[in-house]
Amino acid sequence: EILISQEDLKKINDEKSLSLAEDLPSLTLKGQMGYKSPDRPRWFDTTSQNSSITLDLTIPLFSGLSSVAKRRDFEQKKFSSTKQLEIKKLSIEAELRSKIKDLEASFNRLQVAKQASLDSKAALDLANRDFARSLISTQDLIAIQRTRYEVQKLYIQTQFSYLKSL
Repeated sequence: EILISQEDLKKINDEKSLSLAEDLPSLTLKGQMGYKSPDRPRWFDTTSQNSSITLDLTIPLFSGLSSVAKRRDFEQKKFSSTKQLEIKKLSIEAELRSKIKDLEASFNRLQVAKQASLDSKAALDLANRDFARSLISTQDLIAIQRTRYEVQKLYIQTQFSYLKSL
């Protein structure tokens, strides 16, 4: 988007140069060289050689007024294009900042979910050991297993969300 806007700005500058070129003074040099053929029996005499050089200076007087209007119009187009370019740059920057903040928040959620998964695994290991010693009931063990399952499911969803945003 930024490159397209920059190309639009270049296009406006090129159009301005082309449009205003005909309003500028111009200097032309024209030359001719050859032989003229009067009714003479000998063509290659020195008097029969012909050469002319013309220097034309064209200064447009009345197109200068339209040139002022053209310049004003192109400056407005250039200002508008430059403003749009800056707006696009700012919007892309804001969008990137927003996405980076979302990514950081997703990474923080992933770290919390990872720690919760490790804690639930340790809790399940302790619950299995205590169940083997008959210190907790089967309902307690099932509740801890369900908690471990939910935490593991949350961790996987958070990983997927983080990788997707990354």
